[in-house]
Amino acid sequence: MMDIPKLALSYFPAWLRILVLTALGVLISIGLGKFAISHGEMLVQATIMFAVLLPGFILASGDSPRLIPYIMLVWVVSPEIRRLYDWMNGQYSTLSILTLTPLLATGLLVFAIFREKVVLAKPAARIFKAYLAPYIYAAGVGILLNKMAGIYGVGNYVLPLAILLYLLAKPPSEERKTGWIRSYVAMAVLLSAYAWIQYLVLPPWDRFWMEGASMASLGIPEPLSFRPFSTLNATATLAIFLVSALVPAIVSKAYRKPFGWPGIVLIISALSVTLVRGSWVTLIVCLVAYVLLASGASRFRMLAAIVFLSGAAYFVFPYLPGGASMADRVSTFGSLDEDTSANARIGIVLHTLPQLAVHPFGTGFGGIGRSAMLDGGSTFSGLGSVDNGYLGIFATFGLIGGVLFFRALYRHWKLIAGGIRTNGTRVLGLLMIVNLLASFLFGGEINGIGAVIFWLFTGMALPAREET
Repeated sequence: MMDIPKLALSYFPAWLRILVLTALGVLISIGLGKFAISHGEMLVQATIMFAVLLPGFILASGDSPRLIPYIMLVWVVSPEIRRLYDWMNGQYSTLSILTLTPLLATGLLVFAIFREKVVLAKPAARIFKAYLAPYIYAAGVGILLNKMAGIYGVGNYVLPLAILLYLLAKPPSEERKTGWIRSYVAMAVLLSAYAWIQYLVLPPWDRFWMEGASMASLGIPEPLSFRPFSTLNATATLAIFLVSALVPAIVSKAYRKPFGWPGIVLIISALSVTLVRGSWVTLIVCLVAYVLLASGASRFRMLAAIVFLSGAAYFVFPYLPGGASMADRVSTFGSLDEDTSANARIGIVLHTLPQLAVHPFGTGFGGIGRSAMLDGGSTFSGLGSVDNGYLGIFATFGLIGGVLFFRALYRHWKLIAGGIRTNGTRVLGLLMIVNLLASFLFGGEINGIGAVIFWLFTGMALPAREET
């Protein structure tokens, strides 16, 4: 049988090959030049994003243990990079491709996971599949109803789930888990330090963002007159990060290095000036849960820590800048009927409850929260957010999908709780589930950086293999 000749570039004369390649190069250069002229701002943003993501590609290709801390760092600094870019550009942008940077960084985990054959322990695999069912449903409904808002919502919900899959596919050692948690707590200390700098000085790029975004809830864009958000995109987001770092830092000295107790005090002081009352409720609930879950000796250490921190809060915080505002904010717990914010949140909940019956299938990803701001978003019953995580889950996943989500969460708890309680990450995983359930009283979603934090801590708590 005769071989069929193959067309190859080498069959052509050298001068023709050079001419063709030169012509292609010129055409590509012209195309890139025209694109750069008409989309200069987008090209600059893409270059910045590529520079941030390049270390992640290197870490993912080598399956480096530093990949997880890198992803957390990208989530922490990306909002500040965007603010710096807008300030230097002299124009505030409501939408920017720089917002995709942390999502794409998290997506690198998929590359790291599937470089090799993935084998999951059966109990952990069942947990992942239990979450996957409502997520697939909400993704389909979200894209169908909310279009671009749905696609962005899918990224914010689904890509963080890659952290759970990564931890199940590549179970880390206890030493590596400890290193990751230390890195997380260290980031919280640095965030707190910048929050104080921001609060006392208010750098021009942060002021520019506050004025452009018209974030009235943050206060007046003047030093000592607003609620700091550090390098993150909102005060509530900062509070979530700080509380999630305080829990491990307080419960174990292994996690609070290298800053120790001074770092904990700095985090608490930064948390106080955010004026996010729900964060204090969540922190107290987590500490009480630790007393109930931990062994005898650990319980006494925690009780001693609570007494120490309470004393510091009582005697020191009133004299800090913003201490009076925090005291006034906390005092409203005794008169919630006169609290505008609390009454508005209750009103939203009362409005949302009957809407769940009207929209039993939910609106999918992109139906509530920041994603709904995109063109094409169809918000749940006309609300950008339901300000309640329990209702937010049902508004997103629908009634059946919401039940499936909480069923998966219950099975997640059971699998973690069935292990050895002396294992630090096991107890910490349970505390993070408690953290989520408590914070659901004040927030409506499990996406973005909040989801990254949740899947990281609860994923580390799952058993690496089947236990007998």
